[in-house]
Amino acid sequence: MNFLRRISKADQYDIQTRTVGKYLMEISLVDHRFLEYRQSHIAAAAMYLARMMMERGEWDTTLTQFAGYNEEEIAPVFDLMIDYLQAPVAHEALFKKYASKKFLKASIMSRKWAKDYCSSIRGGAPLDDSKDSQ
Repeated sequence: MNFLRRISKADQYDIQTRTVGKYLMEISLVDHRFLEYRQSHIAAAAMYLARMMMERGEWDTTLTQFAGYNEEEIAPVFDLMIDYLQAPVAHEALFKKYASKKFLKASIMSRKWAKDYCSSIRGGAPLDDSKDSQ
């Protein structure tokens, strides 16, 4: 979470964006596909995706500097997060935790956003079917 906190500095500590970012970071703890990425990389992708969901603007040079990752470097982790969010709920406890008012219903909003995003961009298909066969 320290990496997320650092990036939040460049985002004026927006509480909604940061809460969604926390949820997205916790996904990496329950999905083995994130194991190959550093926590700093996951935090950057989480903040990038949270900012996109909250319509907080472009990933600019300041955010790149604070995060240590540019949009191109974030893309593979971003895709994993979207893939996780658009799939059926696999970890009920994590979903319920972030569905509460305390966490601003971040899981509900994130999953709805991801499904809408995938429907509009990719026709609702999973990002990479070959990953399921590994």
